[in-house]
Amino acid sequence: FKCDWSQTCALPISKPEDYKFNSIFIYDTQTSKIARITDRFTNDTEPTWDPEGKYLYFLSDRTLNPFLSKRGFEMILDKMTKPYLVMLQAGQKSPFFPKEPSEQGEEKEEEGKADKSGTAGKSDKVAETKEKAEAGAKKPVEVKIDLEGIMDRVAEFPIAAGQYSDLAAAAGKIFYLAGKSVGMAEQGDSSSTNDLHVFDMVARNPAD
Repeated sequence: FKCDWSQTCALPISKPEDYKFNSIFIYDTQTSKIARITDRFTNDTEPTWDPEGKYLYFLSDRTLNPFLSKRGFEMILDKMTKPYLVMLQAGQKSPFFPKEPSEQGEEKEEEGKADKSGTAGKSDKVAETKEKAEAGAKKPVEVKIDLEGIMDRVAEFPIAAGQYSDLAAAAGKIFYLAGKSVGMAEQGDSSSTNDLHVFDMVARNPAD
């Protein structure tokens, strides 16, 4: 189905499943239909729309790297969470795939033009960016969601797993809080507060 991004016609939700796991669904407010986005075997939470209409972001506990206690044989799973994205349209390429040689050539060409243009070029670029932002604010983003095969169009962000929460998104970026691993003696310590992290989708790396 399609939706005008200026209207709330598709709502991403995180719904409880068995074994205390959550799954991601999309609810179409125009048809009252609900579509499953992730399966029931992973714990998926905090679905967040990409403002540009390409992806649906979410957090998921899929990284298993257990620790063993020195005193006993208990297994501890600590940093399990990573951000993931769902490509909304069929045929989309993962943003984390290596760039094609043609794409790299275009980037170098643009960088060369920027170096030659100097300050004036930067001013023109700023003005162009501002115009695009204003045009984007006036024109609503039309989003097309291809539900067939959507569960197979999930991509993992190339970052280390952690204790992440409070996922949010802006154009070309996602934001999330990273918690720290603390023992029971450190609970309530002000130094154990969360840190804000930013991932730049263009640079394809964290921009903390």
